[in-house]
Amino acid sequence: MSDHEGDENVRPEKRQRLDEQQAAAQQQQQQQQQQQAADADDAPPAPPPAHDQISAALTKIRHHIGNSSKFSKASQLLRQLLDAVDKAHRNELFATIKAAFANPEHCIDQLLRKDYVRLAKALSLRAEGVLSRQQRAQLQVYCTWALLRNELFTDDSFAYNKVVGKIKAAVAALADADEEQEAAWNVLHGLAEQPSSEKPKQQQQQQPAAAVQDEAEADPFGLNDFIAQAEAQAAEAEAAAAAAAAADAPSAEEQPPQQQQQEGAPWDAATMEVMRKQALLDCLVAAKEHQHKLAWARTSVELLIETVAKPGAQGGFADKFVPSQRQQLADLLRFVHAERAARKSGVNRRPGGKGTGEYQTSFEKARAEWSGASWVSARGKVGSAGDAKSSAWLG
Repeated sequence: MSDHEGDENVRPEKRQRLDEQQAAAQQQQQQQQQQQAADADDAPPAPPPAHDQISAALTKIRHHIGNSSKFSKASQLLRQLLDAVDKAHRNELFATIKAAFANPEHCIDQLLRKDYVRLAKALSLRAEGVLSRQQRAQLQVYCTWALLRNELFTDDSFAYNKVVGKIKAAVAALADADEEQEAAWNVLHGLAEQPSSEKPKQQQQQQPAAAVQDEAEADPFGLNDFIAQAEAQAAEAEAAAAAAAAADAPSAEEQPPQQQQQEGAPWDAATMEVMRKQALLDCLVAAKEHQHKLAWARTSVELLIETVAKPGAQGGFADKFVPSQRQQLADLLRFVHAERAARKSGVNRRPGGKGTGEYQTSFEKARAEWSGASWVSARGKVGSAGDAKSSAWLG
């Protein structure tokens, strides 16, 4: 009886020890998994395999998404493919994004506007776990073109003023312009000077005739040319050997191609800031060209341009832009001043205007149309005195 009771006392202790060992093993396994996940986030993305179908699909989409006639279908395929994309396809995906937004003016095309909005929203939701920090920053610039600028195309005055407030806040948050940003602007527009180390071949070939004659006198037997020719032949032989060795090396499909790495590279910091400012400047241009013609949006557009285009001493933000962008702001500000002067002087440049000093509203147009209709009574008000009152009780 005592032995049986002893066995019963020992069993719970063994069960407790087993449970503790299992709990410790599970805790250790969870810690290892967390450590592996952290190492995977910090490590660079692994190259996709050569037979990866996602890489082939991204490459095919990139070749067609820049064409406006094929953008709708290509963007739809890219949105469907985003769920299967991971960090291994980071550079290829970003190269496809750059091809899609190569021409920012396509974002406000009436036929492509909705497709660009859908694509920009889908990329913003998926970018956090796939793209790098700099790539996400460049995607935000693309979203300014595709989302914020397209929000200006509305007939709701409340929504429109809300978008205008977003643009003002984004401009106020910009950094001041500096020489690096100006140099980045010049490089983007081909205005930067060529480095001195890369001289054109024409300058190298244009040598004084006197120097050529001195070299001929210094080497009458042409030994220097013979030595240079021998060195050139040796260099060609080394290049051929290097090409043969490269042919025996493993295929380049096992690693990301260098061209794809260059296409997937984001802008540097200075270029990023300049393009962010240009995207906001394009929002002002879109507001001026498309919304200023609407009577209810005209004042908001003029105040927005005036706030951004004024220099910092006058409470504006023009100092935040590079000189070339300030010129564009100055042109917009001159447009606003000309419009206000035209309204004050009575000059109406709108079609159908009568030169009364104000542009015709929709009410004025309707009143002019109804007043000239032949089937409308010309007697005006009803009543003997013409005061719209009846002289006798009709009840």
